[in-house]
Amino acid sequence: MHELLTTEQMIAAEQWAIKTGVPDYDLMEHAGRGAAELIMACHEPQTTAILCGPGNNGGDGYVIARLLQKAGWPVNIYMLAHSKKGSSAERAQGLWRNPVKKITSFNPDQYSLIIDAVFGTGLERPVERALAGTFKTINESDVHIIAIDLPSGIEGTTGAKLGAAIKADQTITFFRAKTGHALMPGLDHCGKTVCVDIGIEDGALADLSDAIALHNDPDIWLDIVPLKTRAGHKYDYGHVGVIAGDVTHIGASRLSGKAAFRIGAGAVTLAVPPDAIPAHAGHAHECMLKSVETEKDLEPLLEDARINTMVVGPGNGICDRTRTLLKAALTSDKQLVLDADAITVCAEDPEGSFDLIKKRENATILTPHGGEFSRLFPNIGKGDLYKLEQARAAAKLSGAIIVYKGADTIIAAPDGNSIINTTGYPWLATAGSGDVLAGMIGGLLAQGKDPIKAAACAVWMHALSARLFGPGLMATDIIANIPYVLQDLLEYAE
Repeated sequence: MHELLTTEQMIAAEQWAIKTGVPDYDLMEHAGRGAAELIMACHEPQTTAILCGPGNNGGDGYVIARLLQKAGWPVNIYMLAHSKKGSSAERAQGLWRNPVKKITSFNPDQYSLIIDAVFGTGLERPVERALAGTFKTINESDVHIIAIDLPSGIEGTTGAKLGAAIKADQTITFFRAKTGHALMPGLDHCGKTVCVDIGIEDGALADLSDAIALHNDPDIWLDIVPLKTRAGHKYDYGHVGVIAGDVTHIGASRLSGKAAFRIGAGAVTLAVPPDAIPAHAGHAHECMLKSVETEKDLEPLLEDARINTMVVGPGNGICDRTRTLLKAALTSDKQLVLDADAITVCAEDPEGSFDLIKKRENATILTPHGGEFSRLFPNIGKGDLYKLEQARAAAKLSGAIIVYKGADTIIAAPDGNSIINTTGYPWLATAGSGDVLAGMIGGLLAQGKDPIKAAACAVWMHALSARLFGPGLMATDIIANIPYVLQDLLEYAE
């Protein structure tokens, strides 16, 4: 159940279920019952307020209220508006036999649990001012908040905040999570998201015409987790070449090289400017060093069949050397990870860079953060597309796999396949973190792993390595924790 659906895809899945014989009201009843059972399993009976809107989300709320009250919970409902006549929501509202209060009179201080069933995924316009004030009061309270389907005020597909939004501690959604649960700022408003079965069969997914995004999880790429054998030789596990920068930027390439080693690459060679060789020699103990200033200097590395992957960009500088070596790499047969300064150089001539990428037989992976993305894809990054659409459009335009970094990192392939990672932690906002990620991706590629799986695996492991360390994280701490994450994954796979 790793699929992430847009609002439109979820509506199509519900319609598929209805056409195959599941009544519309039964879906609502199943949703409310599943949510109520989960709430009762996780919480003791307590004074509970349920905020209900006029649509299906509100209908879910009425079902939850009825079942909680039946179980002995003290429940009050606060209504935004009456449900549409003849709708399933009106039927659910009609089965609630107790008084209903107006949402404008709601005071969160009277309750220990708030259940938000106002809008869910159905909202398309900004929240009105009066209701925004109520949301603000709720968010500022200390009351535990559970959102039904999606926190009210969050757009179900894009994760955008429509003026004001509930900030929940937990979100209970149905059939599959939505892209709005995984994309910022929606991700930040959902708390822990749990998915409940409501009787829609998986066959509904096959009828969806648009590409379905996946939520990044080890189950997607566990088969590529590096495992070395007793008879293996170092070159059986790939050889990564890393283009290094001048003597004032030696740290970035070393971080990439060490990260490639930690994730299982058999060998790493740093392509270093001649005057930086002494600075590297005293620190990059595991890495081999090659003096590289010109395209001709790089040729032996590009011609070496053992070196199957190159990482270009970390600490390279925006200079003619970077431009020359990047072009040479793009016209080679190596798998490439382009990060940092390589992306900025590509942005000087996007069309020319994309032409070279599209001519390549082996994988090219670009790892931009938001600013780099906007420079490389100005017509996409500054347009009206939301982040998932942006990443997909960029992958199609460039011919590369895009790792669009952030709290909601997106891995997107040119064919539309995409994975959203939600385990980004604030401690990753530190110098060198991106250099480590580039090296991890390169290390997996060098071992012959599927490129999009390699990117997704590296992103997930990178985030978990940071989480294990916590506050005060430096980039070297991420590298140090990679073996522990690998060990956990190998044990999980057994």
